[in-house]
Amino acid sequence: MRRLPYKGSGTNFLKLVLNLPRKNKMSEHGAALQTYNLELVKCILFLMFILKIITSISGLEDLKIKRNEIVDIIYKEEAEKVVLEKNLEALQNRLALLNKSLEHHKNIYENYDKTINDTENGFKKILESSQALLHLAQHESNKIDCSNSSKKAVFVEYAPINEPNY
Repeated sequence: MRRLPYKGSGTNFLKLVLNLPRKNKMSEHGAALQTYNLELVKCILFLMFILKIITSISGLEDLKIKRNEIVDIIYKEEAEKVVLEKNLEALQNRLALLNKSLEHHKNIYENYDKTINDTENGFKKILESSQALLHLAQHESNKIDCSNSSKKAVFVEYAPINEPNY
């Protein structure tokens, strides 16, 4: 036979039964249980809220990590920009010097070209004058030859033409 957890006579059992909560006490226990349930739901909701905050904090940490990665990229790009600006400044200085040198050499070229053209034009004028003089000399020589054959020979001496030294 099974033993009851209560030792003693049946009077103890009666005491136990008599001490059981009455209907009033049962409703109090039910109300307390419902209050505990509500508190438990509140705790669960609070824990879910905390979990959401923790999740958003970890999301915030992810955002901070990504922001720091972007900061690193910005620093690298700014350093590259400084290098490129220095290179650009050096190239602009070289370009300015090259343009100045190019302008100087173009001026020299134009002076050479003008000198060559002036000299060629001078040579052309000298050639034209020489040809005209030669033609005149030949004409005069022919006249003299014609008159010599009819008359006594008369010698006319011409001064020699000095040729320019180049």
